[in-house]
Amino acid sequence: MQRLYERLHSRGLEVLAISIDALGAQVVAPFMQQYQLTFPALLDPQDRIPHLYHIKGVPESFIVDKRGLLVDKVIGPCDWSHPQILALFERLLAASVPDAEARDHASTAPTSTDAQLGAPYHEKA
Repeated sequence: MQRLYERLHSRGLEVLAISIDALGAQVVAPFMQQYQLTFPALLDPQDRIPHLYHIKGVPESFIVDKRGLLVDKVIGPCDWSHPQILALFERLLAASVPDAEARDHASTAPTSTDAQLGAPYHEKA
């Protein structure tokens, strides 16, 4: 995931890690340093995220497009540098969102604050 982030962050990719570890920053900070992870890590020591997002396993990843719509949900480990995964993110980053559509969906796009508060993602109909 770090390689994906390094490769595509300058083009708009955001990665937010959410830790549900009860010990919070005490264990997350050393983990992030040990693996040299540079994307933000949010903390959920109260364990709200698993219930709000119906998490079935750890790790679990949500791929959200520019409009804030859920594109895919990945349960378990993933090779984020696999060519098919890179192609998916390249397509998502290249997609344009018309101004009117961006305005209409602006309130549904998750932010780092939403993740901290446990606001649900908005899935495609």
